[in-house]
Amino acid sequence: MKSLSEPTAEKPPAPSASLSEKTLLIERKRKSQSEARTVLLSRLAFIQTAERSPLWPLTDVPAPHSNDVLCGRSGAAKIHPGNEQYRRIIAGNRYRYLRSTRHAKGDVVREIVAGFYTMDPPARFLEKNRATGMYDDIGEDKAIGKVGQALRENARETRERIEADRRRARETEAAVAAAVAANGGAGA
Repeated sequence: MKSLSEPTAEKPPAPSASLSEKTLLIERKRKSQSEARTVLLSRLAFIQTAERSPLWPLTDVPAPHSNDVLCGRSGAAKIHPGNEQYRRIIAGNRYRYLRSTRHAKGDVVREIVAGFYTMDPPARFLEKNRATGMYDDIGEDKAIGKVGQALRENARETRERIEADRRRARETEAAVAAAVAANGGAGA
């Protein structure tokens, strides 16, 4: 059996390929090669985390490790080291996310999620199962939604900073244009 960590040549999916694999191939065709690498990295990072199930199970996790992100509003989630790290990473990427185009925003989110999945030990996005009292991984799609929502929350100050940066850029551009016009159109 071929390891998922080895790169493979792009080829059409086998007839028995899952829907998510087909979706991934469609996305790959629509996007440039570099954008497709980000999507593929996220998918492979998640799959590789799932493959490590003896060490890092995705269901019935008795105790989260320091990189895990706990979903929910409990006090434990607020003070967990993985959640503190998560909040720092979100804060550090909020400007880039809000400044991105609509399509690039998804790439930023997937890149962040892939970064969590490639940590050592690999991070999981865990939710407490009320029936068992243990934690279960919420899956890649919900993790992407959680990261995207976190990047949009409390964004007022960041949006104001982006607008101030744009205003400064316009003013600088106008000043340069005025200086060029004053010099008779001669370049610098």
